Amino acid sequence: MLFLFYFIIRIYSWTFRLHIENEKEWMDHLKGGGSILLCCWHQQFFSAIRHFKSYESLQPSLMISKSKDGDIIAKIAEYSGWTIVRGSSSKGGVEALKGMIERLEQTRLAGHIVDGPRGPSGVVKAGVISIARATHARIVPC
Repeated sequence: MLFLFYFIIRIYSWTFRLHIENEKEWMDHLKGGGSILLCCWHQQFFSAIRHFKSYESLQPSLMISKSKDGDIIAKIAEYSGWTIVRGSSSKGGVEALKGMIERLEQTRLAGHIVDGPRGPSGVVKAGVISIARATHARIVPC
């Protein structure tokens, strides 16, 4: 059932106008051995699902909360080729933070939703800075 939902999302996302800027610069950094942490707000994540599939071969990671909503989003992200690390600031955060750091050190590409599962919306939480600092990753806003 979730695969069908994912398929519908992929079809629907083709109706979005998506313009990618500056991807070459951070991809060159990644190819040169650097690490990248792609960051976006909760509200913008949905529109990026189609494009995030293009990073599947890079085995990126993404932290998703352990909530019931997180179960659905985690499966959709897995269908897009992302490895999921479960946890958030409100549940399992320390383990998830360690998992994200470990995965980013291995694959050098990860994504992070910067305003956390409980908000407030549009306010960056400390996790993104902790992950980037621990891995020397460049933060790339999406």
